[in-house]
Amino acid sequence: MFRFESNEEAAADYEQEKEELRMWLAVVPDEDETVDPEILFVKYPIVDWESQNLGSVDMEDIRVYKIIRADRNTSYHKTFSSMLRKFDRQDFMDLHRLVIKRVEDNTPKGYNLLLWGDLKVMFEPNAEDEIWSNQQDWTLIS
Repeated sequence: MFRFESNEEAAADYEQEKEELRMWLAVVPDEDETVDPEILFVKYPIVDWESQNLGSVDMEDIRVYKIIRADRNTSYHKTFSSMLRKFDRQDFMDLHRLVIKRVEDNTPKGYNLLLWGDLKVMFEPNAEDEIWSNQQDWTLIS
């Protein structure tokens, strides 16, 4: 058989549940451990880059891009696609600015030319460019 509660009983039950939930959700500060929240929000911009040859394996050179941030932390990326997975838009804008600045001074070669080309396609699309005009003739291999 069903038991109907009065509004007063329902309100009392609600208040009791609310107090139990507050007890479980209470934040207890840990005085021993302090975290500076400002540090958690700091993201350092990319300030330099270089391509490096790490050596060769089976007659093939192992080349990587070394990315240097303002806090002097570095990361290494073998391909542009690995950068796409880890960088955000601001990172690519910083890197593009640095690559274009370096290309103005001298002509890129080898691995640097690949990075310059990838960033150029990303930031400066051009309908007259060979990459865009010939892509319908290309076949995807892998």
